[in-house]
Amino acid sequence: MDEHRAPGFGTSKPFGATSPSGSDANPQIREGAAADLVTHTTKAAGEVVDHAKAAEEEIIDHAKNTAGEALTSAAEDVARQAPEIADRIRDKAGTVADGLYRSGGEYLSRQVETYPLTSLLVAAAVGYGLGYLVTRSD
Repeated sequence: MDEHRAPGFGTSKPFGATSPSGSDANPQIREGAAADLVTHTTKAAGEVVDHAKAAEEEIIDHAKNTAGEALTSAAEDVARQAPEIADRIRDKAGTVADGLYRSGGEYLSRQVETYPLTSLLVAAAVGYGLGYLVTRSD
């Protein structure tokens, strides 16, 4: 019955102990198994790294595509709204320019009414200066 038992069970010799001749194959088997385990673990780690790199590239590509689509959509929205915005700005600018022209004319009229002699002298000086510039260039 002892001959059917695995080595190290029910014997006085502990499992992995050296044989009386001093040589035992178990350390070599253990070293081979450890080397196989290291090789297998290294391959598995390499596969995990490869999968992680592929996933990373896929995520980056997806992010680029999503960002590109968002920017394109925003640019299209701005392009659609640009003519309307330009029309509003033109209308408001025209209104503001008319208002400034009127208020400037009113201000100038009040100044001429308040200081008629000074206004006449300023107008004469401006006229003389313009006349001098025009005749000088001829």
